[in-house]
Amino acid sequence: MTEYENLGHMAPVPASQQGKAEYYIPHHCVIKPSSTSTKVRVVFDAGMKTTSGVSLNDIQFAGKKLLPDIIDILSRFRLHKIVFCTDVPEDYEEIYPEAIDTFRKQTFVDDILDGDDDVPKAVKKKDDLLEVAKAVGFTLLKWASNSPEFLATLPPECIETTFDITDESDLLKLLGMQWQATQDFFSFKFTVLDPAYTKRGILSTFARIFDPLGFLAPLTSKIKILFQRLWIIGLDWDTSLPSTLKLEWSQIFESLPLLSKLRIPRLVVIPNYTRADLIGFSDASSLAYGTVIYLRTENLENREVKVSLVLAKSKVAPVKTISIPRLELCGAVLMSKALEKAHKMYRDQIEIQSNVTLTDSEVVLSWLKTLPCTLKTFEANRVTYILERTEPQMWQHVSTDQNPADIISRGCHVSDLIDNNFWYQGPTWLMRPMDEWPIKILTTTHQNAKEGLKNNPWLMRPMDEWPIKILTTTHQNAKEGLKNNQEFTCLSTLRLQYDFLMNNYSSWTKLNRITAWILRFSVNSRQIDPENRKSGELSVLELREAEFALVRITQKLFFEDELRKLSKGLVLSRYLQKLNPYLDEKNILRVRGRLTNADLPEEQKHPILLPKKAKLTELLIDSYHQDYLHVGPRTLQSLLARRYWIISARQIIRSRLAKCVTCFRANPRPLNPLMGDLPIARVAQGRAFISVGTDMGGPFWTKDTSLRKARFVKSYICLFICLATKAVHLEL
Repeated sequence: MTEYENLGHMAPVPASQQGKAEYYIPHHCVIKPSSTSTKVRVVFDAGMKTTSGVSLNDIQFAGKKLLPDIIDILSRFRLHKIVFCTDVPEDYEEIYPEAIDTFRKQTFVDDILDGDDDVPKAVKKKDDLLEVAKAVGFTLLKWASNSPEFLATLPPECIETTFDITDESDLLKLLGMQWQATQDFFSFKFTVLDPAYTKRGILSTFARIFDPLGFLAPLTSKIKILFQRLWIIGLDWDTSLPSTLKLEWSQIFESLPLLSKLRIPRLVVIPNYTRADLIGFSDASSLAYGTVIYLRTENLENREVKVSLVLAKSKVAPVKTISIPRLELCGAVLMSKALEKAHKMYRDQIEIQSNVTLTDSEVVLSWLKTLPCTLKTFEANRVTYILERTEPQMWQHVSTDQNPADIISRGCHVSDLIDNNFWYQGPTWLMRPMDEWPIKILTTTHQNAKEGLKNNPWLMRPMDEWPIKILTTTHQNAKEGLKNNQEFTCLSTLRLQYDFLMNNYSSWTKLNRITAWILRFSVNSRQIDPENRKSGELSVLELREAEFALVRITQKLFFEDELRKLSKGLVLSRYLQKLNPYLDEKNILRVRGRLTNADLPEEQKHPILLPKKAKLTELLIDSYHQDYLHVGPRTLQSLLARRYWIISARQIIRSRLAKCVTCFRANPRPLNPLMGDLPIARVAQGRAFISVGTDMGGPFWTKDTSLRKARFVKSYICLFICLATKAVHLEL
């Protein structure tokens, strides 16, 4: 604390300000005897609640993430043959050099991890770092490297690595990972403690396993599955585990000391490689799903190949039971995320020639080759997400016994991971040329894939089986609009699919613009002269016409009977009679109302009539709600009423606003004050009316006598309530 005061990081509170309403950040020390530079660190707890129930962190806005991801730093650290790490002994707050990639991409807080392909290049990079560090006023200490030649260029007092090849206990901590520099491998260290057979004890033990790259994904998956079961049975934090779960946790806990025997090579590439590929596997079971990504490097001249695990992820299956194909699809989503992550990690270091994504689910492969618009919402959203990040031709089938991600979906103990080349290096056939791999591209649709399709999935079938036809004859009602009674050809569907257009979009703006583009295409396709065709950005008029087209479709489906009665002059339904609707020149149903003589725009005097349960109505409500910064239901209803008359508007608006995530998060929690103790008179036993509460009521007009023509006078009532028995007495 004296050092912080000398550096000007803190100052004593003046006596005149002590005891006043100020905020002081609580702090405590963390002692780390193994550290060679900073054995005592001060930790400030800005998350601690004050007397108001709010912490400093609660009122701070989370800004942009400034530090690079630990996973990215460690992954790029595994690409260099010669690597080094160093440490900044004190906090640096004023300068963060952007000119050096190492400081910008390979620095996390005060740890720097980098390397190069040979010793001279690594030494040159080290010298540049020292010059930049010296220029901005801080030093670099605790240097470590897997190269004795590199360390020989540093002063002995700056070196932390002790080069003893026989000493495997000489481990360095790199961003939470254990690294043995002399033999260049990663390992794990687990201090044996007494097992705690409670939910709190399991979570505490699990938190001690730091594995950002997923080397232990099968083990962590097994612990996650066990922890989920504890939540399902509703076990309290400090309640002892049931006998069956206690036995299962005991087996996992007893195998954790074996983590120290794991040896994971740091280097993931071969020297002078000429080709690099990323291979992803995904799998799922009823308990969990996961993915594993391998980096395959090859020297095409000498046919040397190396395959290394670079990233793995796992998630437990949702508590709500869903089918195995859907879980497999979730695993494919997770693999697309991990593959995208791997590309971002290596894009500045390695040129990836190809990506191969493998799964053992033929149903998922069938869905990925299906138009998302023909799938149900669950499948369509995830298939769209996957295809935005990967190409359909990348996805191929692999058998379950050749899928290393199967280990994640079922979990395993530490003993099963030791010397498990199938997990850390993938199947042996990855070492062979790609054309000899036992994988295949799915060409047929699996029969179980139909479960994810909508009711009329005719788009899934070959085009020659689509329920459409080409008209080669002229319809009798079309002759009126033709010149010289010429023949025409058109393509039409047998049935209008309302859901095909409306239910595939969750944004009114997107739906409106897509409809406008469709209408422009329709208009341009009828223009023989190219100069008369429209091009460029959509105009306001085109967007308005698209809106009217969507309204006409909605009204035709929901007000079919009313439109028919209106065209024939019949009496409308009772719930529409008071609105007195009519059809305007664009064949849109509007409310006539009583504002014909009002000095208002025409669309406000006669708003468009919309049904309550239409998808178009929901999209308009959501769009207005977002455009006007999440206003309340009354304001939103008045804004919509300027153009639209929604039946039962209040009910549907409140229903849609209740589903707004932004409003739900911003809605403050009501502060319920603590109730005071009841007075003695309310709780003490005794005769009625010993303690009373009084109130007056009136005036009441009463007759002063019982005569017929008695005059009326003002009267008042005095009310007496017994505080103990709640008995009531009235005096007039």
